Amino acid sequence: MGLVVGDGGCVTWPLSAGLLRARRRLLWGERITGAEAFDLGLVTDLADDAAAVATTALELGRRVAALPPIATQLTKRALNKVIAATTERVLDTGFYLEALSNRSADALEAVTAFKEKREGRWTGT
Repeated sequence: MGLVVGDGGCVTWPLSAGLLRARRRLLWGERITGAEAFDLGLVTDLADDAAAVATTALELGRRVAALPPIATQLTKRALNKVIAATTERVLDTGFYLEALSNRSADALEAVTAFKEKREGRWTGT
């Protein structure tokens, strides 16, 4: 849509999919399937249909709830530090650059092209 991926995508995608794959996907903005998201490491499980999503989620929740709570909570806290550290290094710049791109002629062209169901004509302004 002609905007910088500043609101978390620049944090979460590289952590999950690796920088090279994140760069390709975020720059191109292509839609991905659930299987592709799984292959990229963006999701951990797949479900066959919408009804199976709830079943799968509840099963995963039951499995986590059955684990030793202190070890589970502290492990999650340690892992969240990785996300927090990356967020601290990247997110403010991402938001700033997203705001800049939001005021560009290309962002307006992206919306117009989307509404008119046509390819965008980019000027770099």
